[in-house]
Amino acid sequence: MIRKYQKSDLDALMQIWLKGNLDAHDFIDPSYWHDNYELVKKELPNVQLYVDEEEGEIAGFVGMQGNYIAGIFVKRDYRGRGIGGKLIDF
Repeated sequence: MIRKYQKSDLDALMQIWLKGNLDAHDFIDPSYWHDNYELVKKELPNVQLYVDEEEGEIAGFVGMQGNYIAGIFVKRDYRGRGIGGKLIDF
């Protein structure tokens, strides 16, 4: 189920963001992502966020700036299940 972001989602979204970037960008020193964590945590709620929940757990999210997808992240355990496509279609 896709829904609008709620403030209580922020910590879960940030963990998905951090792990997703560490997985996808192994050529970048991990300290870069850790050093930028607090800045992203502050700025993330400033875009339109939509969250996908599967069985009561946040599986992924997409951040929108108007009609532009600013970022899309899917939790590792849910990758390959169509969550990203569902978020894009939404």
